[in-house]
Amino acid sequence: MTMDVSFKDSSRRKKQFKYLTFLPKHFRQVALYALIANLVTLALSLLFFPSLQKKIPLFYSLPDTQQLVGKEAILILPGLASLINIIHFFIIKKFKSAHLTILQVFLISTLVLEILILSILLRLLIILT
Repeated sequence: MTMDVSFKDSSRRKKQFKYLTFLPKHFRQVALYALIANLVTLALSLLFFPSLQKKIPLFYSLPDTQQLVGKEAILILPGLASLINIIHFFIIKKFKSAHLTILQVFLISTLVLEILILSILLRLLIILT
């Protein structure tokens, strides 16, 4: 009776992404990018919040008198980004067995929405500071 005590070469093994384990493996990197965009949006909002004016023009599509809102309204953007991430990740987790292309398109749309919200916030902060 012989025992095989050889060790497998761990350098050949593919590194696995150990975060966001509730998502399918091949979606985790895109989901991480969406989370990073969400965290950057939240960090920028909190970082620039003290230096904002009391009234900020958040709603550009409205008439001049209705554009201005309190500076607390800037927290709508990271809140919306977080809500989108939570809902979309829940939907992807719930429908894991759906066709992978549909899930991938859904996750990429999540990333695109996160980047759009981040760009809206950056544009607003550039105008105000």
